[in-house]
Amino acid sequence: MAKNIYFHIFGNRQKKDDTHSPFIDQAQISTQQTDNLQTNIPTDTPESTTPTEGGISFSEPTPAEPTPTEPQFNTPEPQINEPQGISFNQPEPAQESGGISFNEPIAQTEAQINEPPQAIPQVSAEIQEGSGIIELEEIIKYAKDHNASDIHISTGVMPKMRRFGEVYDMKGWKPLNEEEALKIIYATMDKEVRKEFDETGDADFSFHCPTTGQRLRCNALQNLRGPAAVYRMISDHIMSFDELCLPKSIASIKDYKKGLVLVTGPAGCGKSTTLATLIDMVNEHDEGHILTIEDPVEILHKSKISIVNHREVRSNTNSFARALKSALREDPDSIMIGEMRDLETISLALTAAETGHLVFGTLHTASAHKTITRIIDAFPPGEQGQIRAMISESIRCVISQVLCKRKDGTGQVAAFEIMFGTSAIKNLIRTDKVFQIPSSIEIGTREGMQSLDQALTKLVRDNIIDKEEAKKYARSPEDFNNL
Repeated sequence: MAKNIYFHIFGNRQKKDDTHSPFIDQAQISTQQTDNLQTNIPTDTPESTTPTEGGISFSEPTPAEPTPTEPQFNTPEPQINEPQGISFNQPEPAQESGGISFNEPIAQTEAQINEPPQAIPQVSAEIQEGSGIIELEEIIKYAKDHNASDIHISTGVMPKMRRFGEVYDMKGWKPLNEEEALKIIYATMDKEVRKEFDETGDADFSFHCPTTGQRLRCNALQNLRGPAAVYRMISDHIMSFDELCLPKSIASIKDYKKGLVLVTGPAGCGKSTTLATLIDMVNEHDEGHILTIEDPVEILHKSKISIVNHREVRSNTNSFARALKSALREDPDSIMIGEMRDLETISLALTAAETGHLVFGTLHTASAHKTITRIIDAFPPGEQGQIRAMISESIRCVISQVLCKRKDGTGQVAAFEIMFGTSAIKNLIRTDKVFQIPSSIEIGTREGMQSLDQALTKLVRDNIIDKEEAKKYARSPEDFNNL
């Protein structure tokens, strides 16, 4: 009777915090901790396991001996269930996403079983490498089947993809919780990248999916909701001049032996695709050595007439600047720089172009004359006069591009502004009259140059894009009203 009265009064308090009750001995505390972790106990635990100090025997549970002053309760026999994935002291299994189960057991040592459960970030950091590869493969396959250019993974939302410039949901998937998103992201990382991501909260890297054969350019990040990642789908197919609708005048680049060729435009406008076509053209016509420096390497070129060597920042070299310094001693004929992102890289690129190398690079600028301005402004004011002279001597071609939606809805097409390093253009750069470059481009059609508005006008007249789409990117939108 006394035991029942005590249970009625103190039973609920015990459920909230058994470990702080003065009436519960160490054996019962260990039993409760074992119950909290029972979903992580491997199914092949031997029945003859020897209990550790303060532990429990799984073959013959022994209730604690009662004492005259402390009421005792029957200790329930621990139930060893089948593993249901990672448990955060919750009896329910992890939520499934899109019919895909994340119930992969993680082995626990005997020492871990007797320790208190860890917090979510600590447990998530111990997700086994490759545990989300099946989910990732299904996402990649879905994106390829729908001609997507990018994949978005983010905590709290379903996987999404970018197709022809617009972002869409991947149908059949449910919103991903933090653990599910992290599994998929970790599946694309090696140990070094995972360590960098865990320590800094972001990482740039590349990934090759062995089952689908798809290469991805990856960026992983931490945000307020949890981990996220964006994957750019990299095509193995190198597009031709006709497929890109490149002006025929660009083909003259294959005859250059030195100088600077820049491909510019906003992010996601296809600069890497255009640059790959130019490198492939040189690879087919020049018996030389092509060295690419990228972060990460995107399109892999097979050596044709030229020898092609790819170097990836962090995997093969510490930085663009270090790789460029070494490149001058590696007997290259052509050097491709994935991105001219800082002063040191820009300076070394100009030096390489001046010393007899053909240098290809990219910048995030909107037009040819703004590209020249960006390079000059990257240097201190006292050096800008010298830099203008260097650019005027080394510049060979600037290609600025935008992506427009096709009128028939089948995809996107690039519109190109083309500037060649003619005598007039070089003189404008040297005399600090870069603002006059757009006018020189418009009247330089005989030299193969064209402005962006001229390129857009041609696409409208060829019925490839409509007027409204052209006006979004035109320098003078009002000129398209009468087309």
